[in-house]
Amino acid sequence: PLRACAAGVIVIGRSWLVPAADGLPPRLHDRDDVVRSEIASLIEQRRAIFPVLVEGARLPDEAELPEPLRALLRFQATTIDNGGWGATMNLLVREIETVIRHHDDTRRAATSGAATGPAPAAVGQGDPRPAAELFRSGTT
Repeated sequence: PLRACAAGVIVIGRSWLVPAADGLPPRLHDRDDVVRSEIASLIEQRRAIFPVLVEGARLPDEAELPEPLRALLRFQATTIDNGGWGATMNLLVREIETVIRHHDDTRRAATSGAATGPAPAAVGQGDPRPAAELFRSGTT
């Protein structure tokens, strides 16, 4: 379940916000859409989020997203293209591993009563630097 995860990877392709074939708004505007619900849950739980742009996609404008998903734009997006796919994926995986280690340390400390640094929820929010850099600098 999403409550147990430390981070979410949101893969955004060119058709992410394309209206439905029947002329209805994009699926992310449907309150019952599973992907929308999962993204909103990650945001509400203040989890680290890694937006990943593929297929030449762009990050949507705030006005293109439903209100519950607009906080997604505060996170640093990673673009993956065919040319640098391997190197970019390695960097992304290292950042996610950093978040997971911090999340696990925080959970262990919470059960033992020990104090740790701030929760991983703040990763990327309002700061354009990648998550791993934020952890190294102690910003989170």
